Amino acid sequence: MAPAPTAPLGREIFRRLLLAFALATTIGIGLATWGFLTANKRAETLHQEASRNHYQAAISSLERRWGREANNLRVRLESMRHLEDPASGRDKVLAYLIAQGGNIEFPSLRIDDARGEPLVLYEHAGRRIPEARFAADQNTAWAWDPIQGRLYLVYRQLIWLGKENGHLVMFKPMDNALLTQLAYPDTRLTLWWGDRAFASSEGNPGLDALARGAVGAGTLEVPWPSTSGDPGPRLMVESTARPLMHPLDFVLPMAVGFLSLVAALWVTLGTWGRHILDRLRALERAVEGFLARRTIDADIRRDLTAENQREHDEIAELAVSVERLMDEVSAERAAAAAQSGSRHED
Repeated sequence: MAPAPTAPLGREIFRRLLLAFALATTIGIGLATWGFLTANKRAETLHQEASRNHYQAAISSLERRWGREANNLRVRLESMRHLEDPASGRDKVLAYLIAQGGNIEFPSLRIDDARGEPLVLYEHAGRRIPEARFAADQNTAWAWDPIQGRLYLVYRQLIWLGKENGHLVMFKPMDNALLTQLAYPDTRLTLWWGDRAFASSEGNPGLDALARGAVGAGTLEVPWPSTSGDPGPRLMVESTARPLMHPLDFVLPMAVGFLSLVAALWVTLGTWGRHILDRLRALERAVEGFLARRTIDADIRRDLTAENQREHDEIAELAVSVERLMDEVSAERAAAAAQSGSRHED
């Protein structure tokens, strides 16, 4: 006789295994996502801290170098004593500056007399010198040229003119070339004056990308310090490097881990659940066979023993109890049949 279907129990086992898979997958994805985001955020934070320290030190080093070069340029001009000759001094200083070309830190400069009137005006590559305003005790100032969109850090020093002191005013351009020298790989530097970006370490393409909104990850702002007391520009540092971890870096291990988990659960829980189900089906066949034949035979006894006596658990104890009950019922039926036969003979 074919066993009755036991699909509900099989479906329940399958459903619980599926639920275990889903829970394990959800927890695994959650932990992996948390680890992925935490690792990238930590790497970004460390990169920003390192970038801030690096560029603060770099800016301080640049300003010290420019200050030394400003003083050295003043000393060189004074030592040549061209400015002490009112007739030809201006032409000699201009000839010296033209011969220097782009080799000096300050490609544009001006020399004023004691009354502030310009004696020498040198504008490198035709760049117009903007107006720079200094307080009485100021030696540096920022000068913004709104027409050309250029910013200059301006140094002022006293210079001996022969009979009186004048002022040597030197203009350091804050331009693309400066940021290109400052930048290191996988970073893009941008200088802002107010709400306007005017220089980039990637040149005009970098400014165009910024205008399109193509901003890198982990943007860091480093204010440019100024000894003049006026607010300086802002240096924006953008990371163009790929994150520490790409999504594929954890998707593939997660997929391999999930498949391994599924295989492990199926080998352990699935095989165990199928074995339990087979033992219960054997008990069910034995009970149905006993109810149909009204006696315990070899097939029933095999179902009660072969699949259950190998395990020492509750199912095995149940099989033993069922077999004992069947034996008792069979004995009672045999005794009842024998007693009924004796009465007929009498």
